Amino acid sequence: MPIILRILALFVEDLFVFVGFVFIVKATFMWSETAGIYSIGIVLILVGLLLSRKPSSKRR
Repeated sequence: MPIILRILALFVEDLFVFVGFVFIVKATFMWSETAGIYSIGIVLILVGLLLSRKPSSKRR
């Protein structure tokens, strides 16, 4: 398997989560600016929780 595909396979789920959050925030901003700001806050909290629950594989 080429090296690029192996590296991409390590981050594919994070990429899908990030793209999903981007679409949700974009759609919310199209609906209302205030609701969009709330959605950014919720997304940032969720990303923080995801990063805190999934420890880096480099740390041991």
